[in-house]
Amino acid sequence: MVILLATGCASFRTPATGAGDMLRISKPDSTGATYEIYKTINDSAKANEIRLILMTADRSNAQVSMSRSADRKIEVANAKDSGSEASRVYGIWFSPDKSIVSVVSEPSGGYMQLDAANSHKILSVVN
Repeated sequence: MVILLATGCASFRTPATGAGDMLRISKPDSTGATYEIYKTINDSAKANEIRLILMTADRSNAQVSMSRSADRKIEVANAKDSGSEASRVYGIWFSPDKSIVSVVSEPSGGYMQLDAANSHKILSVVN
């Protein structure tokens, strides 16, 4: 039994620190057909904080298909590695009163509705 517990603990890993993370924030263009980047955040501490919040959608078992396009998209990329496989994109939907944020991990479709505190952190970045 001790061996199983030790193995279980050894396999638990915390997320990487995110050194060099950057965020690219995009919104729908005037036609609504594509998204255009309007803000880049190079502060790796802030980018890592947002990345850790968004990763909850990656781990979610809930799968959704939203009825409308995302209000914003956040791409988490590593500034040191420009390869597309190194970046992750998250769709961001605002509640009608813009106080709560829903996140969908692309392309997996993992869904998470954030609590008020984490929603506020995301909203402070995308607005």
